[in-house]
Amino acid sequence: MKEIKSKTINFKILLFALSFLFFFISTNDLNSLNLYVLSIVISLIGLAFYQITLDKQGIVKKKSIISFFENY
Repeated sequence: MKEIKSKTINFKILLFALSFLFFFISTNDLNSLNLYVLSIVISLIGLAFYQITLDKQGIVKKKSIISFFENY
């Protein structure tokens, strides 16, 4: 059986992460943008990228920003 790969982006999570970042930048000064806020934003952006693979073993969904940019 042929293996089919599809790389996609979940735009809802990506927009939520970016709006979360812009909210903290617009309401407070940059001193309040600490390590915790940046780690939350980076992890949300990482969850937005995923790859779906269909082969003879089934459907596999991998969440990874690195695999998204491998072939581009």
